[in-house]
Amino acid sequence: METYFLNLLAVFIQYICMFELAFKYTKQSILKYRLKILATLPLILLSATLQFFAANDVSRPFISVCFMILSLLFIFRKRIIETVILYTITFLPILLLKIIMTLILNLSPFDSTPKLLFDILTLIITMSAILLTSRFFDMNRWYTTLMSLNSYIKTAWACTFIAVLAIQVVISARLTSTADLIILFTMIVFILFVNFDGILFQKEFNDTKKELESYEHYMPIVQELIDYIRIRQHDFDNCLQAVQMFPVIYEDYDSITKALKSFEKHAEIDHTKLELLKINLKLVAGFLISKSSDAKALGKNVQIKIKNYNLSTSLPEYTLIELYGILMDNALEAIPEGDTVFIEINSKDGKVIFNIRNKGPVLTPKLRESIFQKGYSTKNADSHNRGIGLYKLKNTVDEHNGIIILDNEKYSNNNYISFTIIV
Repeated sequence: METYFLNLLAVFIQYICMFELAFKYTKQSILKYRLKILATLPLILLSATLQFFAANDVSRPFISVCFMILSLLFIFRKRIIETVILYTITFLPILLLKIIMTLILNLSPFDSTPKLLFDILTLIITMSAILLTSRFFDMNRWYTTLMSLNSYIKTAWACTFIAVLAIQVVISARLTSTADLIILFTMIVFILFVNFDGILFQKEFNDTKKELESYEHYMPIVQELIDYIRIRQHDFDNCLQAVQMFPVIYEDYDSITKALKSFEKHAEIDHTKLELLKINLKLVAGFLISKSSDAKALGKNVQIKIKNYNLSTSLPEYTLIELYGILMDNALEAIPEGDTVFIEINSKDGKVIFNIRNKGPVLTPKLRESIFQKGYSTKNADSHNRGIGLYKLKNTVDEHNGIIILDNEKYSNNNYISFTIIV
């Protein structure tokens, strides 16, 4: 029983060291997490008990690692990869000091000290070292640097740590028992899970990066337009005051009419842009404003009709921009100078309906079949990038269970090619 309580004390001090280091790294307040720390006490007790009654020396470190990672995961609620890295950088200083203490003890006359007492002494010295080190070094800066690494590097770090533990199991136990096989199998599953978490994290990171890039590119356009409208509002107020004075300044109808006509150009504003500003998806609005301006600079027109200003979709805005960009680029390239691309935007049943049409060829069965194929292009192409846009568009729409409708329409005896995507 005495040995059990000494083991419990050693495990308890080890957890205190780990928590202290973890809070120093993350620069979090222990008081803020005090309830969660208290809630881990049953885990600590269970860990100490399982280690005490473990069948062999291989099982004990495995149990210790698992329960410590679970405790950190419960307290900080970070991703599994980040939790494993946090554990490794709290575990390494403790291990390093333990090695140093072992060397010192072997050279001293106290080399017969019981292992449990030695572990407790090591942990107490570790705790003192942590408190001393944290006064002179910014441990959070090192931790922040590690967390800012590419997710593939972090995944490799976590997997390497788990792999080292697995190798230790193989070397020490030589797979002589069912328990050792279960431990090894658990580690392999854990490595696979960490890899999956790393891939998922990288995807989320890439999505966030794309969204931020879209904001940086298109939100200034929306802000400039808002600022422009504010300036024009000020000008309109001045114009209104001037118009109110016309009956006083001018004595006849013809003079007033002439003066009003002189204000017409001053009062002009692009109503399409005003309509786009009403859309709830501001990145999409900024993108359409930008594309309309680009088309105007090429001597081409873009006419946009909005049927629903509250656009609802599960897709991120940057994905919508990619899809609409492909269709608008194709349409604007297909028409000559002076022609118009017509766009209609609607939303229904949680999906955005985007229709675009321009003057184009009659859709033959062969054209319908090949238009979305990779590398297919109706343009005189000298670039290997031709024929990628619609292929990418179809793949993206299919990935999100969307619908593409390709059709011909007749307007004023002209043939139009029409694309509708519902996502």
